[in-house]
Order: sequence, then C-alpha cells, then structure tokens
Amino acid sequence: MIEFLMNPLTINHYLIFSCIIFALGLIGVILNRDDFIKILMCIEIVLIGINMNFISFSYYSNDVVGQIFSLLIIMVSSCKLIIGLAIVFFFLKQNEIQNSSETETLKD
Repeated sequence: MIEFLMNPLTINHYLIFSCIIFALGLIGVILNRDDFIKILMCIEIVLIGINMNFISFSYYSNDVVGQIFSLLIIMVSSCKLIIGLAIVFFFLKQNEIQNSSETETLKD
C-alpha cells in the first residue's frame, strides 16, 4: 500500500480522472433536461473535465499551448455563466418574483 503512494502520478491517472468528470457532467446534462440552471452547472463540469485533459497533456509534453487554451475555455465559460444568470434574473424580474417559493406557480 505504501509503495503505491510513493509512485508518481502518470498521465493515465489524470486522463482517467478527467474522463470520469466529463462523463458525470454529460450524464447530468442528459438527466436534467428540464432545469436550465442544472444544465449550465453540468456543462461547467464537462468543461472542467476538458480543461484537465488539456492541462495534463500540456504538462507532460512540456508545451504551454494546452494551458493557454484551457485559460481561454475558462474565460468563455465564465462569460456563458454570466449570460445565463442574466437571462434567469431578467425572467424573474419580468414576472415580479421576489421569493424563490413563488417560482412554483410558474410550472402550471
């Protein structure tokens, strides 16, 4: 058991972990088709898995391009999140909803 802890992490460990994160995000997108906020959160999880892939390949190939591309993805995803939240807030303001329990009446 101690010998396993002494071995350094290889690229396979990072790739397996990023694939698991990507798959969990993809499953979340498929299962939560009704809720817009949950879909946005699951897309963020998918992008985290993709970023881990880029960073691990960049680190093991001693190239900076993957890390720069990962920063670009983070910037674009933060803009996407801001636009999505602005749409939700605009919708809540249009319907004059003050409390989160009042959103239950919109389902009808």
